[in-house]
Amino acid sequence: MTRGCQALPHCTFPAIEQPKLAKRVLFAYLTGDEDMHLKNFSLIVSDSVVRLSPAYDLLNTTLVLENAEEESALPVMKKKKNLSRKLWIDYLFRERMGLRESQVSNLLDELSTALPEWRALVAASYLSDARKQDYLDI
Repeated sequence: MTRGCQALPHCTFPAIEQPKLAKRVLFAYLTGDEDMHLKNFSLIVSDSVVRLSPAYDLLNTTLVLENAEEESALPVMKKKKNLSRKLWIDYLFRERMGLRESQVSNLLDELSTALPEWRALVAASYLSDARKQDYLDI
């Protein structure tokens, strides 16, 4: 398989920044952030190094937009709903972003490892019990 396009060509070290971008877009999808669009990603320059800015505007919009038409504001292979693991991993991360197998594996392991803590945070939140369950179901 040939390497895909560089998602962050303006970064000083795109190979370092691309897995971070992949993690953010997958995190947004998994946590119901249907409003994660391009203006939620920025680059910063510090000491002449261009990198992805810290994450911001991360929130579950699925709970608020109960009848939303899309699952993601960012299309994956021209789709914004009914997105599959294959689309995210094989198409976007491997083919389009050119992530190596080890990078994809690390990303999935990191999100998997965080799942128990994420569940605990949802349980400790001020959401109603019904909304907590809705969040977990996403």
